[in-house]
Amino acid sequence: MTSMFHKRFLPNPDQFLLLQFCLLTDRAVAIQAWEKWKKRVDLDDLDYSSFRIISLVYRRLIELGINDPDLGRIKGIYRYQWTRNQLAERGKAELLRTFQTNGIATLLLKGAALSRTVYPEPTTRGMHDLDFLVPFSSATQAMQLLIERNWVPQHFDAVPMTIEYFHACSFLHPEFGEVDLHWHVMRSHCQEERDVELWAAARDFSYQGTPTKILYPADQLLHTCEHGQHHSPASALQWLVDAVFILRHSPSPFDWSRLLDQSRKFQVTLVMRNTLAYLHRHFEPSIPREILTEFSQQSVAFPERIEYFLAGRPASKQEGFLHRFGLALCHYLKLKQGQPLREASRAFPLYLRLFIHGKREWSAIFREEFFSTRNKWRDDLAELFFRIGRLFNFQSLPIGGLITRFEEKDLHGFYPVEKEFGSPFRWTRAEASMCLSMSSVPHLIRIQMRPLRDLARLFADDLTFQINGHEIPRDYLQPQNRFFDIYVKADWLKPNGEQTLGWSIQRWPAPTDPRHLGLPISRLWVMREKSSHL
Repeated sequence: MTSMFHKRFLPNPDQFLLLQFCLLTDRAVAIQAWEKWKKRVDLDDLDYSSFRIISLVYRRLIELGINDPDLGRIKGIYRYQWTRNQLAERGKAELLRTFQTNGIATLLLKGAALSRTVYPEPTTRGMHDLDFLVPFSSATQAMQLLIERNWVPQHFDAVPMTIEYFHACSFLHPEFGEVDLHWHVMRSHCQEERDVELWAAARDFSYQGTPTKILYPADQLLHTCEHGQHHSPASALQWLVDAVFILRHSPSPFDWSRLLDQSRKFQVTLVMRNTLAYLHRHFEPSIPREILTEFSQQSVAFPERIEYFLAGRPASKQEGFLHRFGLALCHYLKLKQGQPLREASRAFPLYLRLFIHGKREWSAIFREEFFSTRNKWRDDLAELFFRIGRLFNFQSLPIGGLITRFEEKDLHGFYPVEKEFGSPFRWTRAEASMCLSMSSVPHLIRIQMRPLRDLARLFADDLTFQINGHEIPRDYLQPQNRFFDIYVKADWLKPNGEQTLGWSIQRWPAPTDPRHLGLPISRLWVMREKSSHL
């Protein structure tokens, strides 16, 4: 049976090696995967998704008796994760007791439940907040209790519309960090009657001495995979690890018939089908083949297919209005399933506004979408004229363009893709580099940046560029408007054609962004050049 997983749901080759080391039971194959991973990845350039499972990596190194040269550094990350987990859980048991005192039942979700039930020890499953569920009928009261205790709602207003249309809301506290209050389990099928079955099957659990509940194992796996469909790049590996540990460490026998039934009811058959096929092929051969066959024979509703397709699109294409409109429509059709079309359609414009833009009015949404589209066309036309100009001057055409066209493995020190009025770009760290294919002849590298920093002052901030470790003299750098032209001499380049362009700059202390920000790069072109500089 073949899997229909979208690339977005799959780990990249380096991440896959790390998963093999953590999850494979064959000791020799796991060690081989680790040795390959160490040759390909520098801990200093570790992506955040891999960083999140490093505590599990440490546990695996100890289990296999591997005395790695970086064991001390990895143990430091393990200790950091232990501290972070302690901070994430601070004050949460008392909060759950408050809910209990006020007659509100609670059920732990995701990390808070999994770390204590299916992982070898809590630290091996990282947490940054605590997710818990309350009954739909208690959601308003739960919100009021949180607000009375200085928890501040994020993203949405704590109002009835939020409860009617969405599944959860995040709350922040100045001392106790973050919690995610859920009143529905699944984010894309918010119906009270569906949750009743999950509550009925839930198991009793004690969290730091406070009585609560956790999901039944089959429901736990369903929730993990449904949430994985909407994962962020930061959790691209975590949900796959969670799924494997649920299957391996839940009380046996695993209730496959319930998983099939609940997948159909929550319309996540396609997600479960492909997840189980992928896990069976790579990590968990114990998944029965007859279960995979049964999932393959299940019918899949049209909204579910569209939602799966949209969720699987590359991150760079997930911010457009049409994409968000389609995802909102899929969620809304699930939300209003069983209602007459005329009645259900009345509230869709309100739902769309809340889903896409929170509480902003349509006039503000229209302006944002208008300027987003205009700026995208402007940038694309500018690149077209740039290429035509090169062509008419008998110069080599530029290679590259949008930063989203460069492969992740060639970028080091880059943050994920963001958008500024529809134009994708990536912040770099104060020090960053990228691998470029350039033959050993003179080249021009042109970098376009978003106007988020005062680009005229970049030189004053000690911006320096290097090519293959050779610092490029300032005479070979030409700033103009939002561009930097970098002239590269042939004798600075390696004969094998694989070059490394690097740069360093003073960190930009953005007042509302804790990251170490360097350059906001939107496009980069490489082209052969005949210039007096060279």
